[in-house]
Amino acid sequence: MGLLDDMNAAPKPGGWAHKDPAGWEQGYEVGPNGGHLCIRKDDDVEPDDWGYILTNLGLDPERYTVAEDSVEVRSWDMNVGGGTIERAYYFKARIRLRSHMVTDKDMEALCKRASRLKSASPRAATGEGRALVVALADWQIGKGEGGGTEATVDRIAVCLDQALERAKAEKPDSIVLAGLGDLAEGCNGWYPHQLYEIDLDEREQMRVATRLLLSAVDRFLGWPITLTSCVSNHGEKRDDGKHRTSITDNRDLQLLDRVGDVLGANPERYHDVKLVGPHEADPTVTRFDVEGVRVATTHGHVGMGGKDASVAVDKWLTGQIKGQRPAQDVELLLTGHRHHFAAAEFGLTRSWYQAPAMDGGSIWFASANGIQSHSGMLSLMVGRGCGDRRVSAPVIHEP
Repeated sequence: MGLLDDMNAAPKPGGWAHKDPAGWEQGYEVGPNGGHLCIRKDDDVEPDDWGYILTNLGLDPERYTVAEDSVEVRSWDMNVGGGTIERAYYFKARIRLRSHMVTDKDMEALCKRASRLKSASPRAATGEGRALVVALADWQIGKGEGGGTEATVDRIAVCLDQALERAKAEKPDSIVLAGLGDLAEGCNGWYPHQLYEIDLDEREQMRVATRLLLSAVDRFLGWPITLTSCVSNHGEKRDDGKHRTSITDNRDLQLLDRVGDVLGANPERYHDVKLVGPHEADPTVTRFDVEGVRVATTHGHVGMGGKDASVAVDKWLTGQIKGQRPAQDVELLLTGHRHHFAAAEFGLTRSWYQAPAMDGGSIWFASANGIQSHSGMLSLMVGRGCGDRRVSAPVIHEP
């Protein structure tokens, strides 16, 4: 069987015509940032000459290459009639522009940029029972839009510096770096054309995001720091758009583990840093105390559907109360996911804040919905010293 033969055109015995399995149709698609291809073979041996295949597709191997760590394979048993079964093998892979490939030198420069920091020289805390909470939401490192990863790293660094200056001025008793999910973009499974909109593969994304988290911790050393994380949709390990592994097998939790390994190797430097992950009873919720205030985080992709975010959150919180779930009695809920700022109060005892994203926007989302939001990083004061609301002075730091 030749490469990309039109198998539908040739009738099989008994008049049967072959149809490729859904999601594995033979062909290719290429855009400004790369693309993807799918081919059929008669054996399960991965092609060893992608250059030849690209040439057969009419693509210049000097300009394009195949990301070998993206190759997926699927077998398909076909009843071709007359009691005959044929097995075909399909190979799907991501096409990358060679000009967009990140070399080791590029990665070192990018990671060095991610690791830059200003030395925090905190003054004495006020002792008023207030913490500065900084929301780390929807960085989506590896996303190629809006200037790509390099621009995203710059935006995050600028906003973290602004948050540090706020901490120096406010003199909080502690710092909370609240990870709200989607810190890494992932490579496929969330929206059309994602495979060739990214500018880093998964390994590179995780490396840069790890350095960014470490730089955030390093900025605020000198205050007691709590670093939290929660599961997210871009953190899921997906295949054909479906989550295939456990709910806690999530990139955002992997990032927390990576940072924890570094902190654990240097206890003298990081002795006052605490890590908090998902609640045992519900891995989609992370719960912790902030200066006497009960706080929960959840990314916002589970159980919070609908156009009106505040209505969805109200319904979700009601379910938490009725089901006696981990967030049933929280005084502050923080979410991300929707990429824009929003807030609401539910009675006298509960507030909700939705953090904006730090990524470069989404052409696909804007085209589908007609709206887009500015990048930004939310910070707010939280604690018993913040008055009856337990929360005060929300600020969106803008790059």
